Amino acid sequence: MIKNKFLIIISPMILLLGVTCFINNASANNKAINEVHSKKFTKHLSQYKNLAKKLSKQGYVYCINKNADFGTNSYPVIPYSNKDKKLVVNKKVRFKVQHIWSYQNGMSVNLISKNKKYNSWVFFPTDLYNIHSKDKQLKPLVSFAQKIFYNKVKNNKYNLNKLSNMANKIKSNKERKLGKQFVSQFDYFLLKKNNFYTLPTLLIGNLL
Repeated sequence: MIKNKFLIIISPMILLLGVTCFINNASANNKAINEVHSKKFTKHLSQYKNLAKKLSKQGYVYCINKNADFGTNSYPVIPYSNKDKKLVVNKKVRFKVQHIWSYQNGMSVNLISKNKKYNSWVFFPTDLYNIHSKDKQLKPLVSFAQKIFYNKVKNNKYNLNKLSNMANKIKSNKERKLGKQFVSQFDYFLLKKNNFYTLPTLLIGNLL
């Protein structure tokens, strides 16, 4: 049950600004990214250190989106081959978050694969996704949250309660627990006006 009545009065303009922020993060140029990866720009690591630590604790649960800019974690950044990228995307190779960099045009995240073969960067939050967001039991939950976020359905108490009820009805104990966590994260995300620190993990890579 959604108890915080303030969740239902977030304006569409605030949500639109949040989406615009995500789009801008994906527009960074290679020069800016390479500057971030240089030693003198290590200060950029500190801004999102806590967020990176939180995501890292989840383990190897992230995969690369098919439209990702997938490059090496080096200076300068070197794009992986199309063959490597296709393999990583199609095989759903699992990655763990290491670090998050911030720079003028956006953010990038350092990921390392479970087999240690790929130590890479991609744009955050557009180029990766949590593998659980594609689970057949959780996908409808994520989809309905997207509709609320984009105002395709009203952002009101009724629909937020509906989202909560959807999570409660998930049959699998593991997925139901993840679903309830997601609903709680989504409530807080809306309350905090789409702050990156509060972005629900199942919405990473699923808002554009």
